[in-house]
Amino acid sequence: MNPKMMRLCLVRHGETAWNAEQRMQGHKDLPLSEEGITQAEQAARHFSGKSVTAIYSSDLQRAQQTAQPIAAALKLAITTLPALCERNYGRCEGLIRSEVVTRYAEDARALRERDPDYVLPGGESLRQHQRRILDCISQLAEKHGGETVVVVTHGGVLDLIYRCASGIPL
Repeated sequence: MNPKMMRLCLVRHGETAWNAEQRMQGHKDLPLSEEGITQAEQAARHFSGKSVTAIYSSDLQRAQQTAQPIAAALKLAITTLPALCERNYGRCEGLIRSEVVTRYAEDARALRERDPDYVLPGGESLRQHQRRILDCISQLAEKHGGETVVVVTHGGVLDLIYRCASGIPL
C-alpha cells in the first residue's frame, strides 16, 4: 500500500425492521433489529485486534449502533459525520417499491432507471448524493493518508463508492 493512501474499511449498518420489510429508509432514523445487533457484534469480532486509526459513522442511529461495538473492540471513539448518511428519498421514505409505483409513478421511474439528476420531492438526486459522499471520502483520505479507517454507513453509500472505484457510471 502506498504510504500516503488511506486504507478504507467500509461497513454497512446491521439490519433494521424496515430492511427486513424492504422499506426505503433514507434519512429515517431507525434502530437496529435484534438481528442487526447480532450483525454489529459479529463485525466487532472481525475488527478486534486490527490496527485502525479512526472510526467514522453516519449520524443515523442504525449506523451508530453498528459502529459502537466495533469502536469498543478497537478502543476508539466514533466520529459521526452527517455527510455519510444514506440518500434522502424524500416522500418515498417508509414505502416499499410497489407503493412508490402506485403513489408516485415519476419517482418510481427515476428510481428504476437510476436517473442521476431526478430530485425526489423532499429528497435529493442520485448525483447530489454521490457528490456528498465522494466529497466526504476525499476529505477523509486527505486527513488519513497512510492510515486505516473504518466507515460505518449505508447500502446506497457503499454502492456509490463501489461505482466510483470501479469506474461504473451512476
